[in-house]
Amino acid sequence: MKCRSVACLWSRAPPSHRVTATASLTNPPTLYTGGSDGSIIWWSISSSSESNSVTRLPHHEIKPIAMLCGHTSPIVDLAICDPTILSSNGVVASDNGNADPFVNCCALISACTDGVLCVWSRSSGQCR
Repeated sequence: MKCRSVACLWSRAPPSHRVTATASLTNPPTLYTGGSDGSIIWWSISSSSESNSVTRLPHHEIKPIAMLCGHTSPIVDLAICDPTILSSNGVVASDNGNADPFVNCCALISACTDGVLCVWSRSSGQCR
């Protein structure tokens, strides 16, 4: 399937989004949510030095980065694909080959109810 790039703009509040699937990364802190409308929202998670006065847990801010548009049916699953290498001595290592984990690390894989899979580039946000 060849996906088209679509630019999505929204006001200060992100669009309403009934979440049907999620995937996350720890480095960099990122969340992906798939919706019932076939959209995927890419969120950035940042920590602040302030903590919640009641729980004493760090305060996290979640900001929408982009909406990935390529599906027309509800998203049923999201997964992060991070190529790994198993050496002959049993050591597992990531194969991103770049000091900046954001640039070449991983891909997001999405599946929707009509059976379509998309492999999304994390650097461009486009379906490959």
